[in-house]
Amino acid sequence: MLRRRQDVQALQYEPSDATFPPDFRFLLQDVSFGIQVKRLHNTKNEITRRLFVRECRKRLSNIQKPWLINFWVADHFTRQHLNTFFAYLRQSLNQFSPVTTFNTLLGEPQYLWKQDGRILVRFSFIEKPNKEPGIFPGVISLMTGGPIDTDAFRAGVERLLKKSRNSLTRPVSSTQANLLVMQVAHPILFAGQTMPDALYASNGLFRSGKFSNTCGLILVPSQAWCFNDRFEGIYFPNPVHLQTSLSHPKPFEEMVFYEAHMRMYIKWQNRSSRTSREPESWVPEAIADLIV
Repeated sequence: MLRRRQDVQALQYEPSDATFPPDFRFLLQDVSFGIQVKRLHNTKNEITRRLFVRECRKRLSNIQKPWLINFWVADHFTRQHLNTFFAYLRQSLNQFSPVTTFNTLLGEPQYLWKQDGRILVRFSFIEKPNKEPGIFPGVISLMTGGPIDTDAFRAGVERLLKKSRNSLTRPVSSTQANLLVMQVAHPILFAGQTMPDALYASNGLFRSGKFSNTCGLILVPSQAWCFNDRFEGIYFPNPVHLQTSLSHPKPFEEMVFYEAHMRMYIKWQNRSSRTSREPESWVPEAIADLIV
């Protein structure tokens, strides 16, 4: 996508002059950009996925059926269900047969596992082309309709910001911009609405000059990919560099700058305060000047 811009110059992928280089470095209107790209995972879903892979390999890989097993896992499936579910699979294997048609996500036939009248897992089996014995995990789809875990979301964002410190090392200035592009790896409901709390609340990750190595982060939704014709993303500026960020050119013309939303967010915080409508003491003067 950066290649399509005629004004982008000296575009490099992982430049060789740094021990821990940023993913991309380039010049845009006399400003040097360092960009680090990370993927933000739904922490709960990633843990569930790993548990399914582990238990499948542990309990089913020694069974002499040349199958892959595909799963659809409901949001209300918990770690406590694992033993019961995989015990059921082992005991009931003779009742199952591999998929013959693919009219649905998992194909047909597919099977259900319920607890307390609720469907927790849908699953199906596909015969391996090489006929090697052993049942191994195939596709694992996880439902994402539950409420977002704000603590886990914040921890995931913080982890990626910390990782970017090693690569985004050049001091931010009027001629140097450091950005973290954060792509949501799997659908996380209301990620865009949750990010302001994670970054700008009283205990936010950008509070008191934290992570001053970066100008801010760009949140990219899971459905937007690097080969799309149109870039989709929201730029959340680091308040300590806000005025500098406003002077930088936009690396992606279509990205939405969070300035207006942040202004409304601070206003809302002030209205919620019992003592004052003035900006919180940690908010830099540059942000306070935005408030109408």
